[in-house]
Amino acid sequence: MADLFGKTTLPKQIPTELHPTLALIRKAKSDKAAVRVAYDVVTRRFHGRRALTYLLGWRVLEKDVQQIWSRPGYLHCTTMNYLLRVLLIGSGRFSEKDIRERWTLVLGISPHQYVQVHADSTWISIDPWSKGYGISFGEHASGFRGTVFRKP
Repeated sequence: MADLFGKTTLPKQIPTELHPTLALIRKAKSDKAAVRVAYDVVTRRFHGRRALTYLLGWRVLEKDVQQIWSRPGYLHCTTMNYLLRVLLIGSGRFSEKDIRERWTLVLGISPHQYVQVHADSTWISIDPWSKGYGISFGEHASGFRGTVFRKP
């Protein structure tokens, strides 16, 4: 069930298409490296776009992992973060208490979610949706940070 202001329940079973990625996360040399693997997989397959956030607003309610995974391209920030949670917790390296969902405003008006992951004794901000706007691993968008237009 989708919940815009609380954590979405994780699936009871993770689709087999994600099992190779879970294995990569498990094999990472450190927790931070494991988070990086999950981030890289999600950002290679999916991206954020400001205009599509509004044009495809109804998609924010999608939580079927298999359906989401089978359609690369645009995802809402909340859906990308949901996939990160599925991968990190599904790998067995992390638990719910290791992942915090956070909210901020982008461009002063648009609500935006990113996550913080507890890895190697520190909290790391992760914002896969904003990667295309110049926000790097370990940072998150807020206010007017990042580029105005998406980078190719």
